[in-house]
Amino acid sequence: GYDYAMEHYGVLKSVPEARLEKDGGGHVFLSGNEAISMGALFAGCRFLAAYPITPATEILYWALAHWPKYGGKIVQAEDEIAACIMAIGANYAGTRAMTSTSGPGLSLMQEAIGLSGISETPLVIVDVMRGGPGTGLPTKTEQSDLNELIYGSHGEIPRIVLTPSTVEECFYFTIEAFNLAEKYQCPVIVASDLFLGMSKQSINVGDIDLENIDINRGHVLTDEELAELEVRAYQRYKVTESGISPRTIPGQKNGMFTALSNEHDEGSPVEIEDPETRKKMMDKRMKKLNDFDWGDRAYEYHGPEETDITLAGFGSTVSQMKEAAAILEAEGLKVGLLTVKVVKPFPDDPVKRVLQGADNIVVVENNATGQFAELLKQRVGFHDKITNCLKYDGDPFLVQDILDHCEQLKGVAV
Repeated sequence: GYDYAMEHYGVLKSVPEARLEKDGGGHVFLSGNEAISMGALFAGCRFLAAYPITPATEILYWALAHWPKYGGKIVQAEDEIAACIMAIGANYAGTRAMTSTSGPGLSLMQEAIGLSGISETPLVIVDVMRGGPGTGLPTKTEQSDLNELIYGSHGEIPRIVLTPSTVEECFYFTIEAFNLAEKYQCPVIVASDLFLGMSKQSINVGDIDLENIDINRGHVLTDEELAELEVRAYQRYKVTESGISPRTIPGQKNGMFTALSNEHDEGSPVEIEDPETRKKMMDKRMKKLNDFDWGDRAYEYHGPEETDITLAGFGSTVSQMKEAAAILEAEGLKVGLLTVKVVKPFPDDPVKRVLQGADNIVVVENNATGQFAELLKQRVGFHDKITNCLKYDGDPFLVQDILDHCEQLKGVAV
């Protein structure tokens, strides 16, 4: 645009280069995908294995452009199965690693997600949702992977699913995903969608506190701690009160272990099948997240304790919900706005507390079956209050879509 203006209209004013201001101030213009890739870099991730897939490919492109400057390695895998396995292998070796994909690729990764869970290997996956099923609508938005994100893969494993709703949250939530994956030694999925992933937002650099980014590698034994153990006494899957076992990095003396996809005992390098040990290891893994509490970051609520209407959703729908809420308030209604930022483990108590004062709960989501509404009913109830405001034609919500739904509610005049 600048070159066109110079050629045709002789505009002389120069355009300053975009840059990060050290002492606050200044802005960066990023898409959700770019913010995720940048967040991974700031989190210390130095390996990305991915297969190009719309609408997640920008994550790969941004990494290719910037990560090598900081020692990062990027591999375009032959498929999503290989990409996920590579990320697991790199994490096992001690390097923070991730993979990024969309719905069809996530389906291919399901067995590998189970491998991460049973071998207790940290893993970060980014899923930028698009219209499905099958090839579906590759260049259109949807939020229909939710059930797969929460329940996908065979068997039962602990997992965490984060759902950022702004470009800035894409940056911070990705950083936190790596901390959580290593703290709890389990898969962590960052769930975005095409609308959020490919929308650009101007972010005030002064609001991004880079100096205080916390890197938590979890419970990794030091060389000194390992030296105090007898030879071959280290137990990778040691049963602990928290369910989280101390891990080692390959190459640490006296810290050797085998990461099995078969069921195993605390320290043996071979698989087991006896019922007692199986139950003990399952109990160990499944209690890892008992103390998981993201506090105020798990949800965001604006509005009074008692409302005529509370709009509820996750992810990218928050921008349209905010505008719709403002219009409804201007009409004299008491309106609440709830956005859930962690769908697994679900923040049951605070969400229930927020919703109990609502006369009507309108759940806004981009899918055909109301997956998030069903999750709310499962976790906190309020079946009689919940109605579904759904859109699954590939386009993002219009504010008017939400207002039209609210007009149809009994006892509500908009």
